[in-house]
Amino acid sequence: MSAFGAEELTSLSAGDATRPGRFRGPRAASGTGPSSGSSGEHNFNQRIRGEKHRHYASVAQRLFELSRSGGIRSVVLAGMGADADAVEPHLHPYVARQVIGTARLNPKSVTAAKVMAAVLDVSSQSERARESEHVSQLREALGTGWAVNGVDPVLDALAHGQVRTLLVEPTWERSGFRCEHTARLVLEDSECSSEGRSLPVPDIVDEAIEEALRQGGHIEVVEDDEARSDVEGLAAILRFKQR
Repeated sequence: MSAFGAEELTSLSAGDATRPGRFRGPRAASGTGPSSGSSGEHNFNQRIRGEKHRHYASVAQRLFELSRSGGIRSVVLAGMGADADAVEPHLHPYVARQVIGTARLNPKSVTAAKVMAAVLDVSSQSERARESEHVSQLREALGTGWAVNGVDPVLDALAHGQVRTLLVEPTWERSGFRCEHTARLVLEDSECSSEGRSLPVPDIVDEAIEEALRQGGHIEVVEDDEARSDVEGLAAILRFKQR
C-alpha cells in the first residue's frame, strides 16, 4: 500500500495443504475401535497444523524478500482471528521490527479499499503510541539534562548540534530570525547583535525542522491531544547533555 492506493501482489499458494474438513476416521469406515479412530484424528490434526505453519513460514519468507527490495517502510499483518498473530513467530528479526500492528480481515471478502482502511487505522494507532513514547522519554530526560522543552532552549540546542529527536507541537506558529554570520535561529532580532544582520524567517518551527533534519535528527510531530500538551511549541531529546 502507498499513498496512491493498495495493490494486490502475486498470491502465495498454500501448496498441497490438506483442506481442513470433518475427520472421517477408521471407525466410521471399518467399525474399528475408538483408540484407532482417536489416533487417526490426532494425526490428521497434526498434519493440518504442520501445513499451516509451513504456509506461515512461506508468508514470512515472502515478506523478507519484499523487505530486501528496499521499498517497504512498515508491515501490517492481517487475517482471520489469530491467523495474523500466528505469522509473527516465523518472521525474520529485520521484518519483525517493521511490523506496526495487526488487523482482522477476511481474505474471501477483502477489497483494496478494506485493506487501505485497515492499514490506515493500524498506522494511526502506531503513530499515537510512538508519540506517547517519545513524550514519556522527554519527561524522564528533562530532569537529567538530556532534554529541553520550549522554543528558546530548543533553538539553542540546535545551534550546538545537540538535537537527536525534535518534538513539534503542530498548532504552534511564530516568525523569527536567522543570524547572518552564524545561521543561528532566534526568536528576537536583538539576539543577532554580534552575529551580523538578523534575517527574518516567516515560520521558526519550519526552520527548526529543516535545521534538525540537516543535522541528521529525527522529527516527531505530536498530534495526540494529551501527549502534545507536554510540548511547549518545540521540545528535544538530546544527543549529549546540556552544558
